[in-house]
Amino acid sequence: MVRLREFIKPCGFVYAAIWFASEAVLSAGAAEPIPIGHTEVVAKITAAMPAGIALDNESRIYLSFPNWEDRVPPFALARLEDGGRLTAFPSASGARYDETKPNDLVSVLGIRMDQAGLLWVLDNARPRFKPAPPGAIKLLAFDSRTGREAHRHVFPESVASLNRSFLNDLVIDEAADAIYISDMGTDGRGAIVVYDRSRREAWRVLDGHQALAAEPTAIFIERRQVPLNGGIDGIALSPDGSYLYWKALAGRSLYRIRTEFLRNRQLADSSRSAAVEKLGDAPITDGMLTDADGNVYFTSLEQSAVIMRRPSGDYDILSSDRNIVWPDSMAFDRNDWLYLVSNQINRMPLFNAGKDMRRPPYYVLRIRRGQP
Repeated sequence: MVRLREFIKPCGFVYAAIWFASEAVLSAGAAEPIPIGHTEVVAKITAAMPAGIALDNESRIYLSFPNWEDRVPPFALARLEDGGRLTAFPSASGARYDETKPNDLVSVLGIRMDQAGLLWVLDNARPRFKPAPPGAIKLLAFDSRTGREAHRHVFPESVASLNRSFLNDLVIDEAADAIYISDMGTDGRGAIVVYDRSRREAWRVLDGHQALAAEPTAIFIERRQVPLNGGIDGIALSPDGSYLYWKALAGRSLYRIRTEFLRNRQLADSSRSAAVEKLGDAPITDGMLTDADGNVYFTSLEQSAVIMRRPSGDYDILSSDRNIVWPDSMAFDRNDWLYLVSNQINRMPLFNAGKDMRRPPYYVLRIRRGQP
């Protein structure tokens, strides 16, 4: 594992003094120790560009494929089977995109699995980044065992604007029966959407707050400056559900707030603003995740790495692998592996004067995190 002693930000770069520590764990049934940070390819994806990842209790992998290109992906959601084969989920017909039918899937991004085995699916309904069709921005849940739709909520325009909202990622607060969703915003201004699962009600908080907005910073990925202007993107929940952490996609500041302030609909945003805590600098990040020990994981876009922040505030590089190019979403299995999507978003035509610089395959990777 590589440890980062400090973050320094001259001219938009993030530099770090590093040293190596010889940490290793024994894998169950393995003859040789597997070092922490060991990274390996789980699957190579060529059918379309994946973005979201989730695992069920049997460690089966689910992927989302956003509808961002002229060539519509063959499916919105898929399960990764043995041998790297993808099967449409929840069904061949139910995983197809149809922009003409708001009730169907339009463009899926964030996905998460809850403790009951429901796959929660965020349809931000922004095909090719165009405005969403009326009634199409929604949150769905599918039973991972049967594929049956178990929950559906269509966000009203007062919560998710057809033109300005870009719902990106979600986390599930099991204890509070709530879901928190990042709205990056198309103008660099962000918000958090809170969804009460039992009451099936949603509301916006901290809309346009500076802590959720893009920051003026130069961002370099694969030695090229990438013009990012996204607000809040990656979000993560503390293991006890008491804090929500977040970062702007185009920003280096890490923030958190107590979730009780998000769920209290009677609280004015001015009072919530006073409860926002800035925790210092963190990597330029797409996906975030926490573990049971309170460590926060970041997909570091500039360093093509996964970086971990300990509760002490110290940072470690968990993995920096040649197959990591724009690391996106992450998920854990039960055996202390961290699963990761690497999808080359920085090489999309959007960031390269209309030229597609991506070179499939895209990777699903897994990284050894610690003692199982």
